[in-house]
Amino acid sequence: RFCIGVERFSDALGQAAGMARVLHGADGLTDDGDIVKARRIDSQAKYGVLARAGAEYYARLPKPGYLEWIWDHAAGNVVITEAGGGMKDTD
Repeated sequence: RFCIGVERFSDALGQAAGMARVLHGADGLTDDGDIVKARRIDSQAKYGVLARAGAEYYARLPKPGYLEWIWDHAAGNVVITEAGGGMKDTD
């Protein structure tokens, strides 16, 4: 299950949808290209959903040139790490 942002810019190039297709096959996406097994959520709440195993993946893959700020994810990293999970950058 995926935790994805509410806004489309959080996966502007459709990379999370591609991951869902690889993991879940053709049944992983709706006819409109949305991920079937996904929770659309924003704010720090997404890290709580991940920590309690309400989702397994959160992929924030904005359009090229978008600048992420470490403080937007620092507290979520603590929550995920304390729950036994991990966070990775795509670089």
